[in-house]
Order: sequence, then C-alpha cells, then structure tokens
Amino acid sequence: MKIFSERSATFKPASSLLAAHGRWPNDLDVWHVDIPHGLTEWQSVELYLSENERLRATRFRRKEDRFRFAVTRAALRALLSIRAGEPEGALRISRGQYGKPILDGHPQISFNVTHAGQHALIAVSDSRQVGVDVEVIDPSIHWLELLDLVCTGVEQQMIISSSKASQLQMFFRCWTAKEALLKATGVGLTEGLCGISLDLLSPGGQWLCDQSNDDKSTSLFQFHWLSEIPGYIGCVAFEKSASQVNNDEASDS
Repeated sequence: MKIFSERSATFKPASSLLAAHGRWPNDLDVWHVDIPHGLTEWQSVELYLSENERLRATRFRRKEDRFRFAVTRAALRALLSIRAGEPEGALRISRGQYGKPILDGHPQISFNVTHAGQHALIAVSDSRQVGVDVEVIDPSIHWLELLDLVCTGVEQQMIISSSKASQLQMFFRCWTAKEALLKATGVGLTEGLCGISLDLLSPGGQWLCDQSNDDKSTSLFQFHWLSEIPGYIGCVAFEKSASQVNNDEASDS
C-alpha cells in the first residue's frame, strides 16, 4: 500500500502491514514504514503535516531527525485518514490528559508511532489501546550504565547471567517492551520503567502484571516483540478487549 499519493514525485516511501502470525488480534494493525537513506529535506513532506506538526519538526536540530519525524507523521495521517474516512488535512490530532495522542472526533481509534534510524512503526486499532516502540540494536551504547533506569533487579540478573552474545539484545528487549507498555497504558506508571517486571527469557508474548500480583486475570495489557527489521528490535503492546475481560470474569465466577 502506498502511503503517499503522486503529489510528490520525488518522495515515495515504502510501507507494509506486518503479518500478525497470532501475535496480536485482528483488530490491531502494525505498519512498518521504511524511511529512505540520503533524503533529509523534510520540506518534501511538510505539505502532509499540520501546522503544529511542522512547528514540532523545526525543533529538531539535525535534518535527519526532522525528516524522520515528518515521514512518520505523514504516514500516520495517511493511515488515520483511511480509518476515520476523512481527508488527511481535516484530521486533528491532539493529546489527552496524560499526553497520549488522540484523534479528535474519533475516540474509538487508538494509535501510536515510533521511529529509530531508517524505520518507523505505527500501531492502529479501533478496539483497544495500543503502544509501540522500536530501537536500533546499537553495540556502542553504554547499556550497563542504563540498567538501573530500565531494568528491575531480577531483569538485571537475567541479562548479566546470560551469554555475552545475547546480553545486548536482552537489554533492548527489556527497553522496547517497557516503552511500548507505558505508551499503551496512556497514564504510564509512577515507578517508570522499573515499575514493570518482564520475563526476558520468554520468546513469546506476555501479560503486564502488577509487581505484587502475577495473576494474569488482573492484567489488562499484553505485548509481543518484533524482529522483522534486521539490526532493530521492536515491541507492540495492546489492551485486553472488553470481551476478554468479560470472559475472564465469567471463568472466575
């Protein structure tokens, strides 16, 4: 699917809908946007942005960051236009009480975006709150210095006790999952990233559980890691549907 029309003959970014493969429900779409190398003139896409988005773009000092932001927001507008059935220019994106972006006039549509390097991910759903994150697996990052900010004591032990070859990937698994979950919840957690505890050794999806109670029936958010982009790791988090909550309650009664 082309995100942009033929209005700009010099700019045709590629985008694709990721296959769920059972990782997330059918009412959730996760899009991958490929940000072209060597093209940093954000003016080539600014006509797709709102006035506020153009202002935000100019705050980036580096042209690459400005262009990356502009491409991601333009792609988001194109996707939301299809969902909402309105022209891209008519869409108004604002922020809720806790800063989570919302589409004015369409409170049922939840969406979230993330970008790093030459890639962006966009999650959209009509049925549940969503969050998404992607990071470059950068071997030069001083990840040991970030452990106390990102990981709980148990998670740190999992990472340190693993093989040298897997430590960096495990750290980024922890980071992306927590970022996606915090973005999906909307209000975040007062304890920040360390307020979430994960099993970094589990290859599949997990439920977000309260630190003091690991009963999955009380969990409202699930997440799955994404490994489709070589050299990157992503994660999508999503809310348990109303039907799932009702089924859990019925099974407990």
